[in-house]
Amino acid sequence: MKVLLNPINQNRTMALNQENVSFKGKNVNLTRLFREKFGSKSFFLELMRKCPDINRNIGSLPVQWIRDISKYKALIQLRTREIQEAFADFAFFETFSRRDIAHLEKAMKILSSKLTAILGKNVSVEYFGSGWIGNVYKITCGQDKFALKTFNPPSVGYNDYFHGQIVEPIIALYASKRSTKGAFSKFFMGRAGGGYDKDAYMLTQFIDDSNARKSRIKNDMLKRRSDIVIHVDDRESNKINDTVVDYGCVTLNDKFRHPEERKIARLLMEALDTNNPEKVKATLAKYHNSKYLQKVKDSIKNLYEFYANLKSRPEEAIKALGITL
Repeated sequence: MKVLLNPINQNRTMALNQENVSFKGKNVNLTRLFREKFGSKSFFLELMRKCPDINRNIGSLPVQWIRDISKYKALIQLRTREIQEAFADFAFFETFSRRDIAHLEKAMKILSSKLTAILGKNVSVEYFGSGWIGNVYKITCGQDKFALKTFNPPSVGYNDYFHGQIVEPIIALYASKRSTKGAFSKFFMGRAGGGYDKDAYMLTQFIDDSNARKSRIKNDMLKRRSDIVIHVDDRESNKINDTVVDYGCVTLNDKFRHPEERKIARLLMEALDTNNPEKVKATLAKYHNSKYLQKVKDSIKNLYEFYANLKSRPEEAIKALGITL
């Protein structure tokens, strides 16, 4: 039997996760879903609980790689699965090799060999750096450079509402598509995790001085421009010039929330800043029927849990708000 292969437009990306799953009576495709919806830990975990066999791959291959592989969709899909598994295998093996340099070097060589065979050109993999949340590896394929991030298991003080394998890949997909050009390193592909999965990873554009956006407004990450998403952990290690390279602590810009939600958040944060329990109580009484009140309270709780090492907290106002830290 002759198999007919249909060529595709190689200037376009192709979604990795083509499988739909039923969620709340609707067919859900993760890549399409998180391109349009800002992801959260609670939503993704609910999705995984309702759909335990869900394909956790999201995003699309870099266009450069699609061109290197083939012009035929069927072959691209086959090679895509091979690349997904190569990254997932590396993330899994790397989890057990971080304290053993020899094993880690072996894992990098294996990944390099797999990608070289799939793409048909030499691919190098080298360790680039590490942090509390995970490790970063630099992947070089010809003139193109990419950053591969793997994730550490959750540890004490690790707040996975803002960081880690649950939220970073899905938020990276959204931010990369919806923010202004150059605000974030471009996200290509990844595999989200449920918190303790050892095969989670994400592949993004490698940013250095040659391709980073130049800073236009210094020390004002929270108030600048009209980006739909913003990065609130404004440390030099999280950005190159004016391009954010770390997707931890990325959140929706306040101006894009519902006006009532913004107002409740503003009143409560003003009350907390001044440790004013009476203002907290007045705000709760005024908006006790609002559908946004609990969402704001949850956000404030997550914020204070993340900054648990604050020397002083507005304990009286927090008590009045009715949240337990």
